[in-house]
Amino acid sequence: FKQTTRLLKVICKELPMRLNHPPLSELLSYCRPHGSATEQEFVERYLLSLPGAITDAHGNVHVRIGAPDILWSCHTDTVHRVGERQNVRRANGQITLSAHSSSACLGGDDTVGVYICLALIDAGREGHYIFHRGEECGGIGSKALAQDTPDLIHDSTFAIALDRAGTSDIVTSQCGQPCCSSAFAYSLSEALMPEFKHERQYRPARGLYTDTHEYRMIIPECTNISVGYYHAHTPDESIDLSHVHTLIQALYNLDTSALVCRRQPQYFPPQTTSAVRWREPQSATVKLPYGWRYVGADNTHKNTRNHRLNHEQPLMLRRPK
Repeated sequence: FKQTTRLLKVICKELPMRLNHPPLSELLSYCRPHGSATEQEFVERYLLSLPGAITDAHGNVHVRIGAPDILWSCHTDTVHRVGERQNVRRANGQITLSAHSSSACLGGDDTVGVYICLALIDAGREGHYIFHRGEECGGIGSKALAQDTPDLIHDSTFAIALDRAGTSDIVTSQCGQPCCSSAFAYSLSEALMPEFKHERQYRPARGLYTDTHEYRMIIPECTNISVGYYHAHTPDESIDLSHVHTLIQALYNLDTSALVCRRQPQYFPPQTTSAVRWREPQSATVKLPYGWRYVGADNTHKNTRNHRLNHEQPLMLRRPK
């Protein structure tokens, strides 16, 4: 009898996650540069059709379930160069680009985050879900939202972005600036442990940039967590499906009362040290990975692919995340 009762409890716990949201491979078939027709088609088909979905003045799509104290963040654009459709391959628990694909990347950044949000919405997980626009172009949607309509998010205590490579990071700082407390990061790590066989899968880490960085002056605890993609922004990008689905279950069962809130929103002025200073001997030629860019002291965009460096005028090397 005890074994039957335990089995029923497990089945009841798992049932909400047997969902009808679109497959991840289907979402990945859309190459979505910011502002492209493909991105707009994607948004209209998969996001604006969600119950209660609204679009703010900046194009971000919002879905609220319950009286949430967590903001779930993802973004709709990818770093593809051309808005089109692509073929992907699912094998051995991973998704990659199909053989001989000419795409610049798979687009797991941040299609995985979109997929997780859709799964949680479909399961009825409480939260304020924001599908941001233009993250790969400097956080266009989140930056405008924070500046012009902060009242839309001020009631959240936690902001969790689903937009980090790997399988183990809880980001505590972005662009060299604190975005959440260590106490919150460890409490989130503890809360996620049951679904990962009670192992500490997640640990605090330093991050680069995603949309929750823009909310650090409004929301006390802002972070970004790993969602299971690797080699972002490259043709070698891959997605660990097992991790993605375990994380969905962990976030669905997340007990928000166990999360610690210690940080007070603070303003940190921009610092040039938040970027990596890059020096090379005079006349050195450097080829940058896709998605990186050089920025001069005047913050002007130099060259996204190649640049001949002058040691007398060091540039800063920045990337989207």
